[in-house]
Amino acid sequence: MGTHILCVDDEPLMRQLVSDVLKRHGFEVALATNGAEGLERARRRPPDLIVLDIMMPDMDGFEVCRQLRLDPRLRTIPVVMLTAMQSAKLNEQAFAVGADVCMTKPFVPDRLVNMVNIALQNAARQNKPKPGSSPDPADEV
Repeated sequence: MGTHILCVDDEPLMRQLVSDVLKRHGFEVALATNGAEGLERARRRPPDLIVLDIMMPDMDGFEVCRQLRLDPRLRTIPVVMLTAMQSAKLNEQAFAVGADVCMTKPFVPDRLVNMVNIALQNAARQNKPKPGSSPDPADEV
């Protein structure tokens, strides 16, 4: 099974575009139409990465990211925020809630794939045990 990515966006065309781009590069993609659905899908089957829109009705991407970071099972999942929002403080706001990458729409497909790969590589590096460290006793069965 390939790398599992969850795309959360309220715009059907954007969900389809992100899905098509990522699938073409070998990723397995699940889709959610809003923040609440995205959180529910992530809790049911934690993805390897989440591509998250910011401007959505009811629960925006900032709140979704905050909720992900509060959940012990989901807190280490890399989040790539993808938004049409224009703000001088966009990156600051995205990183403050725990996003790993923030990109604006419209996006260049190859750049999205590169950012996804970089976020996945960084997450793998951060979650690797340090050389010489002992395994966590809680991991033993």
